[in-house]
Amino acid sequence: MKQKTSGQVILTTMLLCIAGTAGNYGLIRLSGGLGLGLFLDTVFTVMVTFSGGVWAGIVTALLSQATYSFADSYSWVYYLFSICSIASALLTRLFMRLFPKECAPVRLFNGRSPPERTAAEQPGKDSFFARMIMLFLLSLSMCVLISVLGGLIAAFLGLVLRSPVSDAPPETYFKLGLLRQGLSLTAAEILARLPVNLVDRFISVFGAYGVSLLLKRALQRKKPTKIY
Repeated sequence: MKQKTSGQVILTTMLLCIAGTAGNYGLIRLSGGLGLGLFLDTVFTVMVTFSGGVWAGIVTALLSQATYSFADSYSWVYYLFSICSIASALLTRLFMRLFPKECAPVRLFNGRSPPERTAAEQPGKDSFFARMIMLFLLSLSMCVLISVLGGLIAAFLGLVLRSPVSDAPPETYFKLGLLRQGLSLTAAEILARLPVNLVDRFISVFGAYGVSLLLKRALQRKKPTKIY
């Protein structure tokens, strides 16, 4: 089957980044409008990383943060939270290297290194159970990583830059309760994010994988001779 040319890869990647940015913005607006208390700001960052690679995910993370900040007239300090989105893309890429066979069904491009390619192309299909384990581990890892990074950034904004973050419930309730228990602001910021991220990151990871899988299948049906 034909490989995509470099021009096609670049165009597809650009479209992925634009669509991913629009998707992230739409979900964060939906979450805010419905009062869900979830972030939902990296679902499509993870999806773009699954489909187009880590650099596409990083570009989507940066574009998404710029869109949030511009649309809501946020201070420049909120750009620090793009670190969390970038970390989501990097962690997803790490799991794609650790679980190449499980991630092969959602990859659009053959940009893998030789050892990774060899592992993904070994005989036999990955099992549904193996995919679920990979996604479960990625969700938990991302929950911890983003809670720690987000909490540290929020504490830095409040303690150093004197620009405290306006949290949405239920995160605010968790944080206030922890502060009343005598925890430091940094510890409270991190721990308050854990229960929110536990739900948020499972939605982000499983949702992203599902959308990536549907996207690749749709492209395969549309242009069977072009899929790689």
